[in-house]
Amino acid sequence: MGVHMKLLTVARIWPKYKGVYESREGPIRKLNKEKFRTIHIYISKRSDNPNQFEQSGQKVYYLLKGRGARMFNVLVLWRLIRILKKEDVNILHCHKHKSVVYAFLASFFVRPLVVIAHVHGINRTRNWRRRLLNRFVFKRVHKIFTVGQATAEDVLVSNSGLDKSLVYSLGNSITFKRYDRLPSEKGNARENLKLPEDAIVFGTVSRLTTVKGLDYLVEAFVKVKKNLDSAVLVIVGEGTVMPELKKQVLDAGIAKSVLFLGYRTDVPLILGTFDCFVIPSIGEEGLPRALIEAMAARIPVIGTRISGIPEILDDGKYGLLVPPRNSDALAVAMIDITQKPSSEIEQITQVARQRVLDEYSHENIAGKLEKIYTELAIAQGIICQYYLISYPKSGRTWLRLMIGKFFQIHYNLKIRKNKHLLRPDLLYRRSKEIPSLQVEHYPNSETTWKNDMEELQQLLNCYRGTKVIFLVRDPRDVVVSHYFQETRRPKKDPCKYFKGTLSEFVRNKYYGVDVILKFCNLWASRREVPEDFLLVRYEDLQKNTVAELNRVINFFGINNILTVEIEQAVQFAAFDNMQKLEKNGVMKSSMLRPADVNDLNSYKTRKGKVEGFYDDLTKVDIEFLNDRLSKKMDPFFGYEFSMDDGKIKDENMAGSADSVG
Repeated sequence: MGVHMKLLTVARIWPKYKGVYESREGPIRKLNKEKFRTIHIYISKRSDNPNQFEQSGQKVYYLLKGRGARMFNVLVLWRLIRILKKEDVNILHCHKHKSVVYAFLASFFVRPLVVIAHVHGINRTRNWRRRLLNRFVFKRVHKIFTVGQATAEDVLVSNSGLDKSLVYSLGNSITFKRYDRLPSEKGNARENLKLPEDAIVFGTVSRLTTVKGLDYLVEAFVKVKKNLDSAVLVIVGEGTVMPELKKQVLDAGIAKSVLFLGYRTDVPLILGTFDCFVIPSIGEEGLPRALIEAMAARIPVIGTRISGIPEILDDGKYGLLVPPRNSDALAVAMIDITQKPSSEIEQITQVARQRVLDEYSHENIAGKLEKIYTELAIAQGIICQYYLISYPKSGRTWLRLMIGKFFQIHYNLKIRKNKHLLRPDLLYRRSKEIPSLQVEHYPNSETTWKNDMEELQQLLNCYRGTKVIFLVRDPRDVVVSHYFQETRRPKKDPCKYFKGTLSEFVRNKYYGVDVILKFCNLWASRREVPEDFLLVRYEDLQKNTVAELNRVINFFGINNILTVEIEQAVQFAAFDNMQKLEKNGVMKSSMLRPADVNDLNSYKTRKGKVEGFYDDLTKVDIEFLNDRLSKKMDPFFGYEFSMDDGKIKDENMAGSADSVG
């Protein structure tokens, strides 16, 4: 039934395990499991907290026990290489600089391997040693992800000469539904924190460090308090400057109006108490998740015009922006927020929330990851860019032979084995100029009849980012040809031959017309999933082979196509020549070999005829098929199902195929 598209194994590597973070876990869980398998590697383990990846059945590796070493460790490299080979890893997605260095070295021993560096903040290239090391390391890195555009610009500035196309602003993400609070919850949350119902609550969620600018927030709040006696400030988080902030609050005489909550796990609930969220950073902000979370919770926001904050707020479209280190401007903005009409606040927060849904959801980030993973895997020859898909016995071998022969002629390839012409994926290895093409039946007939349409539609998501040539043939011809495939063609296990009649085969739930219909209609309904989709009908290919093959070759984006090359490929794969090649065993391939050279029905190249079904089906069978197909087959394929009585053979003659066991 053909080999399905390669399942890509993505290994995520971190320097240390300190617990699973939502921003990392969410997008990974949203990746299409039909296309991507994820494993997790940690250089060291620094937490006994349960690993959710491990609990969900994903493979997790720890290269060292305990804290590990700051310096390079050859044992870590050796273990990493062993895991990458054992798990057949295709993509190594590295978090933090140490992971990237080990990946750089491992890439010399594991090929092909896509290496991705993921930068999570500003000013990560701290000194000349790291910049010098990056000049070597980045030569084997295929993409650098950043959490935002400000981080991307910082990476480019810090690493002079770095190819701009190497850097991609991936963004950040949150679990959106966690912030779907009900209006009634706000009062309950305030009651739990002992906040007055009529209080105007300003709040922030942050690490309490100097660069977060929280001293400016306290200064601004002192000024706000003079105008709004009911104002309260809530600070969530821990950090080195907490003692200084508490002293600042005490000295300003506002201790009763400022609440320090420390580290909390119930941030969504606490956000529900805020009337305004403030992020007063003065530097080193990549793409602050706390700001995104506040927007998702429908809270009006104020931020400083620094690093990634303006990127999230789109220069003030989704919240107020003030200069950094300016408590006067911040105080004015805080008061201004409280004086806006509720209708205006509702409008601002609604569009801000929609921006989060559109740009910062796990689904959005997972979609970006899938696209880039696929593009990089294609570029490295790990998977193919093009796929030739068909139901069995739709003329696929004929088309693939013409394509293979064209590639040989056009790219002037010397081929020692003729069977390689039937494997365009092998030809690609000879020259990267040749389009990478995989030929397959997917989903196979067993998968098709076992699953409902909704489940099957999800399976086809694995073709996102690829280009598909879909070959279709009149199902009446397909079912007859497939019957001879299952009764006469060579099989390793003779017990797998179909034992019934052609009439029974037509109606069989595993092989019959209903499975063919389901397969074709599935692809018609999901033809927008691939990046590009080309429909080729067998009947059109028979009628005007040169023109249709030319259309297929153009789909590959090949330049300077000569008509004579197309004609030579068509002539080589002509029916008589293919049958001759098969009979004489020239191709030396099981794909083109008869079970019995004296039985034409056991040939792969059996008939090659449009409406050949008239030779084998009874009138009753044709009427059954026409009724089924005219009612159920997607009109996208352009078939009309009628019956030409003049072409129907005598009932006894037509039924002769039924005697085949």
